[in-house]
Amino acid sequence: MKLIDTYLLASTEEARSSKGWKETHEAISNSIKAMVWPKDGTSFRIPRKFRYQTASNPKPKWRRNGVDPIKALFRTLMRHQRCLDEHKLELDSYFKQLRDAAKVSKREILHYPSLEPVTKLLNEGVGDFDFYYEHDSGFKTVVEWETGNISSSHRSLNKMCMALWADLCDAAVLVLPSREFYKHLTDRIGNVTELEPYFYFFQRVAALNHRSILAIYVVEHDELFDSHLWSDFIPSGQGGNAETDQKQPKDMIVLPASIGRDSSRKQEASN
Repeated sequence: MKLIDTYLLASTEEARSSKGWKETHEAISNSIKAMVWPKDGTSFRIPRKFRYQTASNPKPKWRRNGVDPIKALFRTLMRHQRCLDEHKLELDSYFKQLRDAAKVSKREILHYPSLEPVTKLLNEGVGDFDFYYEHDSGFKTVVEWETGNISSSHRSLNKMCMALWADLCDAAVLVLPSREFYKHLTDRIGNVTELEPYFYFFQRVAALNHRSILAIYVVEHDELFDSHLWSDFIPSGQGGNAETDQKQPKDMIVLPASIGRDSSRKQEASN
């Protein structure tokens, strides 16, 4: 797989030049570049999406590649780098600090119109990080590999900024597909182009911690090829879901690419 760009939305010279960050970046980027599909291949080669319908259901559909097995492949490679997965984000003490500071500064969250301070304990669960990597120097990095939609990408960045504010990590990395890669993946997965309008916003938010790094890695396939064979595609899911996904409709009719607006997911959703 190709790592086509790395954006540092927030960083400092000290953090960028540290051995911990340099070797962490190398570990993550090497894992990305080592990803191949199919698993016995030599590059990340996937079939181009195609439009089809069936005799039993004339509604046009798209056949695309799944995303969960891609993340699983990255997980396997990162484990070789002594990376932990599904790392719990412990923010209890940080939220308590925020609540105490709000009381002292009289900037509490209020009910309206009573203007009474909110006294109940708000939901503070933000979920785990996909991956956690600690360098020998003690430099800590959390990593999220995007398999959800653009809302999921925003949640990941919000969670990363909170971890940086709370000094739970020194760097936070979100891995996203390029716009070209996204076209051939399922589930309206978030992609870098959709997130770019918010880069400066997250830059300002992350910069509230003056010692850390917030980064976005953009990945892309090595090669596309044409195929209408179901089993050539990366399955959508794992286990039983993957097995079901691999069953090609016997009455499938491949449609010309010119039918429908091939580049518009909104058009797909309305069809």
